[in-house]
Amino acid sequence: MGLGDYVKEIKNCLECYACHEVCPTYLTTKNDFHSPTSRLKVAKTILADEPIQEWMVESSYFCTQCEACEKVCPSNIRISKIVGEVRVELFKRGFAPLEPHKKILDSILKNQNSVGGAPEKRWDWLPEQYKQKFENNSSTMFFVGCLASYLTRDAAISTVKVLEKVGVDFRLVKDEGCCGAPFINFGDMENAEKTVKEKLDLFDDLGVKRVLVICAGCYRTFKEFYPKISGENKVKFQHVVEVLDELYRNGKLKMGKSKKTFIYHDPCHLGRLFGVYEEPRRLLKAAGNLVEFDENRENVFCCGADSGVRAAFKDPSVQMALKRVNEASKKADILTTACSFCLFNLNYASIKSGRKLPVKYLTEIVLEALED
Repeated sequence: MGLGDYVKEIKNCLECYACHEVCPTYLTTKNDFHSPTSRLKVAKTILADEPIQEWMVESSYFCTQCEACEKVCPSNIRISKIVGEVRVELFKRGFAPLEPHKKILDSILKNQNSVGGAPEKRWDWLPEQYKQKFENNSSTMFFVGCLASYLTRDAAISTVKVLEKVGVDFRLVKDEGCCGAPFINFGDMENAEKTVKEKLDLFDDLGVKRVLVICAGCYRTFKEFYPKISGENKVKFQHVVEVLDELYRNGKLKMGKSKKTFIYHDPCHLGRLFGVYEEPRRLLKAAGNLVEFDENRENVFCCGADSGVRAAFKDPSVQMALKRVNEASKKADILTTACSFCLFNLNYASIKSGRKLPVKYLTEIVLEALED
């Protein structure tokens, strides 16, 4: 699909501003340019072949594509999808990438990761006893992802240990690279399509039939865009919480219940987009006491990190995360989530705020419960 396929939906906008009431970027800055209705105006401008203004580029990229707006739109406009197509057009016309995004894309092409990490240090976090996983011929692959390989390594370490402890046969792949999400998020479809082909060829060559992920961004990319771009659906993509929840429900994962109170942040690209809500909650209730944010599940307030927002608009992105941290610190001992991006931004906000609220990946909690 292209932007032209959404013409009818774009025209159906009533400008009722219901989306303003739930949009995390607009609620954070109170700037009309940072609202869903303004982003639709950008789409109209492009379709009319009118001049692109500077604010339009900022508006289009200052969107986490959390889809909160779509849940309240009375006209059922797929605003986040339209923003994605707007970005493709802006990229084609030379208005993108933004400078911070260019650094990310250059890093993927040069270092095979989006965070500027040295390729030779990608696996420094992996304990020695698990390096045999590189030689395993399992048809299940744990795709670690860029952030967990460099910036949120406790998520990667705890996941490897949990999967091993509960008997999941899996392999690791040294040259897993990047899933390609930034190419898609920033509108570089040429490199996106190239990455999808390369990854699917890699999976095929290795006999991989199932890919496990811990990043909601990777999850969305694999589940939504890989079939759309390739026209294939040969590989099963699962989030680790889905796998662990199934094992728990089948009695194959047993945990000791602690006295700690957890509060769970729903990653937008795992929950709102794909409905993975109860799986992490069942695991957390088995491991301790679970309390909820005022805005949870479908109504979750975005952490502010994804779709390139954290990279290009750091301060408001951290403000969004801080909103979650402030509420969590009043309710729970530990803030937990199931996304590398969310984990990074929430933890950063917690440290910067001086709250010192522990922010952990869900498998860290499961691992501790298994060890009790």
